[in-house]
Amino acid sequence: MINQEQVTEQDDEISLVDIADFFITHAKTILMAGILGLMIAGLYLWFTPPQYEAVAQIQMAQWSYNKNIGVSAGNVEESGVLISRLSIPSNYSLQNIQACKMESVKIDPDLALTKKLKYVIVKGSPNVVEIKVQQNSKDDAIACLTTVFETIKESQNRIFEPLQRHAAQLIVEKNKKLANAKDLIFRGGQSGPLVSAVYLSTRDEITTLKDEIESLTNFVNSKDARATRLISPIFSAEKPVSPNKLISLIAGLFGGLCLGIGYVILRKGMNLYNKYRLEKLSQNS
Repeated sequence: MINQEQVTEQDDEISLVDIADFFITHAKTILMAGILGLMIAGLYLWFTPPQYEAVAQIQMAQWSYNKNIGVSAGNVEESGVLISRLSIPSNYSLQNIQACKMESVKIDPDLALTKKLKYVIVKGSPNVVEIKVQQNSKDDAIACLTTVFETIKESQNRIFEPLQRHAAQLIVEKNKKLANAKDLIFRGGQSGPLVSAVYLSTRDEITTLKDEIESLTNFVNSKDARATRLISPIFSAEKPVSPNKLISLIAGLFGGLCLGIGYVILRKGMNLYNKYRLEKLSQNS
């Protein structure tokens, strides 16, 4: 009884010889399927246009510290806020859509553009956002990111403008106060003995006003120096990032071979099933 079970187990085991015999016997079918897979991969490469990727790293516009208008040094717009905002289609203009070749999309081209652009905050640089896009040519990819950068720069300038106008208004007001303070000293000087008292009472005010005017002027003039900028020129490699020819051909060959092996196994299984069915029919008859 034990010997019979051992023989049955040995019959059920598949040896390396059986595997080699399987591949040798059906090598033609498997190789034909592999060639078919290569042909399909070749057709895919032939009809799939190459995709070139452009990369831009954009630094957020910066505030300069100014206590007169309650501004702390930092980003005009946080990187995470920018990414969230740019996920909304209404932030893109017709120029963006045309430069990124999305005008052919009949329904919601701006929505399609939000999915085409890839944003990520640069690790270790929370005030820098990296943007990637893929296009059919290197020039198209660079042109797309150029218009997107200009859109970001313009939008952050708009955030800066109200405070810039407020600072400019304060400069005018403080210049008037400064002029009044100087006039007060001048008139006090004409009064002889009162000059010391007038000077002492307005000296600190004049110094403070001058400092505040200088600080506000620096804030207004810092707009261009602290504007949104590219860390480096927009980059796009000469070689397309997709489709990858080597990977596509390997995948086609591997897929074809697997398909061929599956077909052979399925055919053998069907043959065994038909043989078993015929045996059953003969036994019943």
